[in-house]
Amino acid sequence: MAIAGLSLLQLAIQSIVRAVRLKTGRGYERIGDGPTTLSPPTHTELPRDEEPVSETDDEEELVIGGGRLALAKTTTKGSIVQADIPPGQTLSVLVEELAVAGLVAVNAVALATGAYGREWGGIAAIAGLAVWLYVLVLTSLRLFLGNTQWRVPRIWNHTAAIYSFQWLFTVAIFRSVLIHPSSQLAQTLVIVEFALTSLLFGLAISTRKGNKTILLEWEDGIEPGRENLASLFSHYTFGWVDSIVYAGWKEPLDIKRVWNLLPRDKAAAVLASYRQFKKTTSLAFHLVRYFKALLVAQALWAVAGGVLTFAPTLLLRAILRYVEDPGMAPRNVLWLYVILLPLTDILRSVCDGQALWIGRKICINIRAILVGEIYAKALRRKAAAGKDTNLGADKKKDDDAKVAKGGIFARAKRLLRRGKDSKAAANSAPDASQNKDKTDSDEQANMGTIINLMSVDSFKVSEVTAYLHFLIAAAPTQLLVSIVLLYQVMGLSAIPGFIVMALLLPINIAFGRGFNSSQKRIMAATGTRSRS
Repeated sequence: MAIAGLSLLQLAIQSIVRAVRLKTGRGYERIGDGPTTLSPPTHTELPRDEEPVSETDDEEELVIGGGRLALAKTTTKGSIVQADIPPGQTLSVLVEELAVAGLVAVNAVALATGAYGREWGGIAAIAGLAVWLYVLVLTSLRLFLGNTQWRVPRIWNHTAAIYSFQWLFTVAIFRSVLIHPSSQLAQTLVIVEFALTSLLFGLAISTRKGNKTILLEWEDGIEPGRENLASLFSHYTFGWVDSIVYAGWKEPLDIKRVWNLLPRDKAAAVLASYRQFKKTTSLAFHLVRYFKALLVAQALWAVAGGVLTFAPTLLLRAILRYVEDPGMAPRNVLWLYVILLPLTDILRSVCDGQALWIGRKICINIRAILVGEIYAKALRRKAAAGKDTNLGADKKKDDDAKVAKGGIFARAKRLLRRGKDSKAAANSAPDASQNKDKTDSDEQANMGTIINLMSVDSFKVSEVTAYLHFLIAAAPTQLLVSIVLLYQVMGLSAIPGFIVMALLLPINIAFGRGFNSSQKRIMAATGTRSRS
């Protein structure tokens, strides 16, 4: 019930935000309603040149026939954009509708007959009936309004989340009913409910994320990426890269066979989005605010991975306790522990992989932002610091032209000033030479600093952000869990160990400062080499 309530609240907020955004207008051009319906291509087929060209950065604004694909932006010059429709797009929603209707009927029968019990069983049946009625409304909206302008945004995410949680809850109930059934009717209803929930869960993780049409951009003959075509299972297992890995295993990859980036991940799109973000005083704080959604998701994955790191150890401890005392639990509990051993390790690998994948995305985006901003700043610098204000300007010719306009008195004044300037130049020749050398040195230093920032510093900063989740999320979680487990095992005897850990902390900080100092000297040497 709580999941359904949160889903309903989020849907209401999303609908209001989308209505306001569409009302303000976003500058899209409408494609004609003539015979320009995009035909679904194969995933690796190069589109034909006569097919219509369209693209959008916001996939939620794609509509067909007055609905999806009716609005589009102009594309990159020379690119071809084609729609890729998921197989069985409408059929899968129809299957979901029938399965959810069956679950509504199962919970209605359980409530009417009291198969789950009169007290707590009745409450469970009412809660299940309410949840599946809500899901039935969502699937009906997807089925009947999915290709119209009245569709509810991101409704697939809500149904997929509900299917996942309901399947996890039903697994425990299904196991209990198989072992200790309360009645034949209750066992039959739970088995049917588990089968239908498993079907819905399988559809959610095996079909394309969002179950929607995706625009693929073919730029200079380079194939588009497959990330936005992948299912949830393929996302979590990185199965969507299998084809390009296999192609690279057969023969070396060249640029024509490497997939293109998604439009939102290209440097121009990242820079455009970043420059529209409200500026703050600190660059680090500004970047944190800009990437806050990805950083939060990365931290959550890292925390989950840190907790699951200790799951195999705890399960092995429980198995050893059962071996010492078999009467402490039924034998089926032991089999449950054995099954959970590989499952928890697989889940830990998934969490670590997702956290690292998000970190690499942040890394590439930050590097694009830093290089782009540094390059833009370098282009705004003066052509020659301390020399000419305008590139290519001849100061002597400008002075002669100004003096020529002044007449004979200006000419005489110019001759007198030139004589004084020649004497002063003879007296101050060493100083001028020193100033010239200093100016040239400053220019070289500035150019070396810019090259150093773009080639070295930006790379170092972006690499730090790629693995920052290990420091701010995974390591604290593992430290906290290890302290709790150590205290449970050893009791007060673990306190000396905590004291030793606290005493070693300043030593680790000193090593970190020494590493930082060495890194600064390396960076200074790198800048000197860039200037030479």
